Amino acid sequence: MKETIKGIRLIADIEMNQHIDNVDIIVPGSFTFTFANKTIAFDFCCSSVSINKDNQSIHIDCEDLDSEYSSQMLDLTLSEMQRVTNIDEIFVFTGEKGETTLKPTKLLGCTLEVETKNKFVSIGVPTSICKKAKITSNI
Repeated sequence: MKETIKGIRLIADIEMNQHIDNVDIIVPGSFTFTFANKTIAFDFCCSSVSINKDNQSIHIDCEDLDSEYSSQMLDLTLSEMQRVTNIDEIFVFTGEKGETTLKPTKLLGCTLEVETKNKFVSIGVPTSICKKAKITSNI
């Protein structure tokens, strides 16, 4: 019997190409992951970003899955979600061209927290997958 997914949260740390200032604009955008050979684009309605102590990486926390844009995500089983085979893209908006040179360079770590009817499951994306993740921006 398929376990129904009730909610998903994404937590990640992303290295940037330069020092981050408090005035920099950083907004996590869309995500595309491959789960058990199914490539799925998804996004969230709420996200928060904090600057890590090194001032060159960010911590993002995204929740409230955008169910219209991300409907395929909710069709996955918990077992499929636990098999992240690729991170095809994480898009991060960093401001308008010509206003900044800040851009993401590397995914340092990523965790998906999945809520089912009966439990919460934390899925740590393997380091080998994070290292080859495609991180893009508008810059």
